[in-house]
Amino acid sequence: MADRISTLPETIICLILSFLQTKQSAATSILSKRWKNIWLSVPVLDFRPTRITDATTNFRFNDFAYSIFISRDPALSIKSFSLHVKYKCGYINTTGFPLIPSFTKWLNYVLQRGVKHLNLDVATPGGLPLLPISIFTCRTLVVLHLTIFWVQYSFSSVELPLLQTRNIQFITFPEDVDFMLLLDGCPILEKLFISNVFSNCQEDSLLNSNKWKNFSLGNLIVADVDFSYFRFPFKTLQNVRSLSIKIAKEHVRIDAIPTFHILTYLINCPIDLKEAVSSVIFATPRCSDIPKLADVKKHMASKYGKEFVSAAVELRPDCGVNRLLVEKFSAKAPDGPTNQDKSTDCNS
Repeated sequence: MADRISTLPETIICLILSFLQTKQSAATSILSKRWKNIWLSVPVLDFRPTRITDATTNFRFNDFAYSIFISRDPALSIKSFSLHVKYKCGYINTTGFPLIPSFTKWLNYVLQRGVKHLNLDVATPGGLPLLPISIFTCRTLVVLHLTIFWVQYSFSSVELPLLQTRNIQFITFPEDVDFMLLLDGCPILEKLFISNVFSNCQEDSLLNSNKWKNFSLGNLIVADVDFSYFRFPFKTLQNVRSLSIKIAKEHVRIDAIPTFHILTYLINCPIDLKEAVSSVIFATPRCSDIPKLADVKKHMASKYGKEFVSAAVELRPDCGVNRLLVEKFSAKAPDGPTNQDKSTDCNS
């Protein structure tokens, strides 16, 4: 049979390769002379999931990633960059050097080349990795996912004019106001997913400040937020249509809760039930031989809202679906985080 794929235009081949992880895309270079360098023109760099078990695998990963960045044509744009690195529980860095020494250089490289989708999850042992604040002035970003990072220094402004979706989990900011500046710099933000946001300096300044007390995200449609460790002005979310929220009692002020005039779905699945409920929803379309599950899913949709159901079915970040269940139903585990605490997961 003739090799029809190789006869396709290079732009089409690059599009096909963009659906693969970068390691898989690189493997196509051995197919023929024509394929040797095509993968270096793919506008998607996807390093996930990368599991590090020892110093050797860490060196190989860094060497592989570095070789890609220096081999690409610097004039080519990068539309999407995903970096998920997970170190084996108990991994000890004995080198005295950063485990990913070129992380900031890699990040700045993609930020300077028009990246639209950025997904970072770098769980290094020995503390939270430092997040370069250059991310917060990338004017091309449309989707931003950040998991397990520490922002060391406060910043005066944020410029993310095209950002529509933001997902941040396990992020520590210097001060409360830094998080609010991060929201203020996203004028067209439509979807906001937040879990485990911390601040090194928490005060009541946000709730007492006229600027933040009256601040709201005018274009926000969907919000799924967990402010168990963070004081937050609720009015920021007053324009949402779908809302799932969790907040500690000590951070609630009744007089600061606004009226949600256009709210369609208020999703409040108890945290101790979230994994069980979302896992049943996820399993329903995959267990067609159990028709009663469809009735259960319908009931859950009416109780917790369509967005909650969609999050479980589509395996969105922090959807709560049990990872073991996902692995049972698919040959490949999902790339995104599930209900497991990334900071304590030792099942590598």
